[in-house]
Amino acid sequence: MRTLAVCLILAVMTVGPALAGIPPVSPEQKISLSYTFEMPTVTTRTVEGTAYHLVDMPDTEAAGAVGHPRLPAHPAYVLLPPGTRAADIRVTGESRWLGDGYRVMPVAAPVLLSQPVSPPRPDPRAYASESPLPEELHTEIGTYGYRGYRVLVLRLHPVRYVPANGSLCYHPRLTVTVEVEDSGPVSPLYRGLAGDRRLVQNLVDNPAQADAYGTEASGTGEERYPYVIITSGELARGGGNYSFQDLMDHWEARGVNATLVTTEEIYGNPAYWGARPRFNDRPARIRNFIRHAYSQWHTDYVLLAGDADVDNRPENIVPARRLFAACVGLPLGTEEELEGYIPADVYYAGLDGDFNADRDDRWGENASGNRRGTGDEADLLAEVWVGRACVDSPREVSNFVGKTIAYDTTTDDYLRRVLMVGEYLGFEGVASWGASHMELLEDMLPDWYTVSTLYERDTQWDTQDLVALLDNGTHMLHHLGHGWTTYAIKMGARDAQYLSNRQHFFIYSQTCLAGSFDNWYPDENYYEQDCFAEAFTVEAEQGAFAAIMNSRYGLGRHNSTDSPGQRYHAAFIQALADGYREMGRANQLSKHSNLWRVDDNGMRWIHYEANLLGDPLLAVKGPESQGEQVEVEMVRPAAGTLYIQDEEAGHWARLRRPLILGPVTLEARAEGSVEQVAFYLDGRLLAIDTEAPYTWICEQRGLGRHMLTAVATAPDGTTASHGMEVWLFN
Repeated sequence: MRTLAVCLILAVMTVGPALAGIPPVSPEQKISLSYTFEMPTVTTRTVEGTAYHLVDMPDTEAAGAVGHPRLPAHPAYVLLPPGTRAADIRVTGESRWLGDGYRVMPVAAPVLLSQPVSPPRPDPRAYASESPLPEELHTEIGTYGYRGYRVLVLRLHPVRYVPANGSLCYHPRLTVTVEVEDSGPVSPLYRGLAGDRRLVQNLVDNPAQADAYGTEASGTGEERYPYVIITSGELARGGGNYSFQDLMDHWEARGVNATLVTTEEIYGNPAYWGARPRFNDRPARIRNFIRHAYSQWHTDYVLLAGDADVDNRPENIVPARRLFAACVGLPLGTEEELEGYIPADVYYAGLDGDFNADRDDRWGENASGNRRGTGDEADLLAEVWVGRACVDSPREVSNFVGKTIAYDTTTDDYLRRVLMVGEYLGFEGVASWGASHMELLEDMLPDWYTVSTLYERDTQWDTQDLVALLDNGTHMLHHLGHGWTTYAIKMGARDAQYLSNRQHFFIYSQTCLAGSFDNWYPDENYYEQDCFAEAFTVEAEQGAFAAIMNSRYGLGRHNSTDSPGQRYHAAFIQALADGYREMGRANQLSKHSNLWRVDDNGMRWIHYEANLLGDPLLAVKGPESQGEQVEVEMVRPAAGTLYIQDEEAGHWARLRRPLILGPVTLEARAEGSVEQVAFYLDGRLLAIDTEAPYTWICEQRGLGRHMLTAVATAPDGTTASHGMEVWLFN
């Protein structure tokens, strides 16, 4: 534990990866990106006696406002040059006529999983339009800060429809042209780190633009803490079999420098106070501290280690910010609007702005709800990966830490077992069964996993059937069914105490309220008892090591598996499949990939409520988790070589150690199942690189003989290291 110190240059692409080697643009020029689309297909579906047409197109997703035509759309993520903003956005493309007389299916409103569903109904005003819908070829979602980079997010509309005569057309190619203008200095959240740059390049459609950003801009101090725990002084002292010090020791043994900061330190430090009372409460101070840690300590992972019971102040240890979501009938439909104030830890993940530009009581509302009328109040691209341990006692700390370490170190064969659970939902058609949704997710899992199912569509099952599977060893449980604050998967919160499993599992569920870690239930009532997800993750030694569950209502859709909750759930599994296995990162990336439709009905709601109750650094184990080998070799600096200001200045065979004058770029070559490579100087962590080539610019001061070490780590914790002594004068 420690104490705080106070052109026009065309960047052309097709749908899929951007072309490599495209130079960046300068601020006075334009960005131009092109996207190509295949011809759509049109099928017919009858709903309550009315025949509708469904329009589908490869590499697109259905989108639209409730009651408006359901048409294909495609995301565009455009990286802007440093110090600029979008001054003008134009999307152009020739259209091809598909015919007249179509009646395109309207977009159905998402509904609560606990309520009956109405079929999709067309908005009379929209379906009387004699002009094409959507009106434009694009919708501007917003411009967001992402680790100091500026990303413009658009939705493209390659298919348009004239309801009055049923005319359909599509655009085989759309070209996006963005003119930029000066917006002042680059964000203070820009760190110039290689890992940040790769994250941005993996998100945007013009990754070469990242080359226009400069070198390291912040965090020049010697302290580096990629992993930070925030908890109370009482919980930091521990007292159980495991403590947070044990967790930090575990991660440091994995090559990740860790530290713990108490809420008392944060609240008492004026450096983290806001200038206005509204921005000087406890959540605001914690977020200001996280911004400091991110910038100065290069923090990437934050564990919020404390419960957030708003009706019990001693157990409101790391309070949640409640964000507002209500979009065009969200989530009950077009006749009734339900507003929600949702406990959302994305507030602590996105560090640009303050989530409340118009200074009202609605934090995180979308631009249409912002009385200023422009921009998005919420920063929905994350600077740090966040998870929460809802602990309020040393016993719960011990349970959480013990399960986290046990899972991270196991290579048991149970890791192959995945359980898909689907209940009867009561909706119409394909949406009647959770099984229909879970089968789509099942198809996304690697073949390495052995999948078992409990689908009410196929067979009756009860609590005992589920308990038997959990006690016999289940790695992941994916679920869609009905739930409540203290109930899910046909189990009550207290049932966690009766499990006997020592092979801990992970839960992802789309159900209602079971992740309500403030213990809320309708309307503005609170249980003394903790919610289902808390009971399974921290109140019992057995049960789950982590869960992603909704802190408010889950949302479904009439006769469709394309519901808001399903979109985020699928994106989480895709992130794991793409190799982003740390739970905090995978959960946040599932939100990044859905940002282009965050203001579709129900999407912002799920974006806020799908919180990770678990350690954000803990990686979900996959096919590589059983005994994979890794090898590593430090290849730069090289023995016998003189380096002056990072340039090779000579080589002498008799000089057994490298001689380094000034900073030097370290490079390691690693082979095998490599999750990361960490660089150390005299046992002190310098940096972690997660993608080849594994490099780092060592600028640490030194005078004389020192030890440089590279440590490669596999997902199952297997490590390999290579060290060399150097003469360092800097």
